[in-house]
Amino acid sequence: MKLTAQGAGTVLSSTARGNERNLFSRGVRITAVIANKSGTIDVVLTVRRYDRASGSYIDMLSSASLTANGTTTLTVHPDLDAAANSVAKDFIGEEWDVKMVSGTGVTPSFDLTVGACLLP
Repeated sequence: MKLTAQGAGTVLSSTARGNERNLFSRGVRITAVIANKSGTIDVVLTVRRYDRASGSYIDMLSSASLTANGTTTLTVHPDLDAAANSVAKDFIGEEWDVKMVSGTGVTPSFDLTVGACLLP
């Protein structure tokens, strides 16, 4: 999916496309590319699992504050060792999404492309 942000705001992949569905995979690798950045930006990506029982999302992994053009990879998988802001030792669940929060900045504008690969 390609998300274009201008100014502060929150974008959810579940809003853009509906909850991502997973029937057989235990993990996911998210690759995010920030391009065409202008001004000062502050972006945080969070991979979340939907909990049907409570009707709410549970944060599994959040990136560090992203402030420049570049590529960031987030991985959630129960067989991996956790690493701050890049790997969560957890399972993805049946329904999940990616939350993007663009904090305030000075004339922020950028393109954000987010790709996902389910992992066995």
